[in-house]
Amino acid sequence: MRRSSTMSKEFEFVKKVMECPYLSYQWNQNHVFSTYKDDVDLFEQCSIEEQFIEVDNDEYMEPTTDHLEECTLVEQETLYGGSSLSMNVFPQFILKMGPDKVFKEYVYYFHLIQDKFLNQSGLRLYINWKKLSESYVWFVFQRLKLIYKDNKSLEYLEKYFWEDQFLFQQSSDSSINMFQKSLASMGKRHLLKVSQNVIEKPQKLVFGIWLDSQNHVLLFANTAVNFSLKESLVKSVHGNTMSSRSDVVKKLLLFLNLAIVESLSRAKNFV
Repeated sequence: MRRSSTMSKEFEFVKKVMECPYLSYQWNQNHVFSTYKDDVDLFEQCSIEEQFIEVDNDEYMEPTTDHLEECTLVEQETLYGGSSLSMNVFPQFILKMGPDKVFKEYVYYFHLIQDKFLNQSGLRLYINWKKLSESYVWFVFQRLKLIYKDNKSLEYLEKYFWEDQFLFQQSSDSSINMFQKSLASMGKRHLLKVSQNVIEKPQKLVFGIWLDSQNHVLLFANTAVNFSLKESLVKSVHGNTMSSRSDVVKKLLLFLNLAIVESLSRAKNFV
């Protein structure tokens, strides 16, 4: 995949959090900085860097497979950037929805699908993960619609997300080269579609996941769109084998949430 000599700040941040050694499912209310009524700028100033927090905490939450029981606290110690770091999989605006049982159910079912199909069919793993991803994205946007009833852009956001913001493919249908071309095309559409007068940020990211259904490897990639330079570059972000059960689902959910936040930051720019 082509690599630019200058990486955008947002891409570097995405790459950093995707390579974080410990990710968490924390519902600690200490992460809640304001109530929804105070969040007048969620769509005005929403950014990836503001929505994802580095937590200096040796405790983080591991999901259990005992149906929908509470997550178990497990101590982990590591040095990352000079500190013991746990990066939350969920952005702040989701944490502000509270310790919601439905989000914990999604975590559980992502793991359940992996356990059920990992040693069977990579295609069935992909199909079920894709359907659950679609359900998860739908649920997040529905919750936002209930809270921000006057924000008309939310009516278009889910369609925009799957057409212009996020791509999920697998090797039986798309080779790695085809995936790269599809991701590049999504970036080029933004260059053609968005006029200069509605651009508030010089760059944006498109998110893509490719599953090697034979070797059970997930590849995470971005298309970095630079409106000033009028260029669109596909960049590899991270790769995961299925050997680490917990880590793979955390990376998948984190990448989905990063893409959701990026789409929120562009919600008012529909043309």
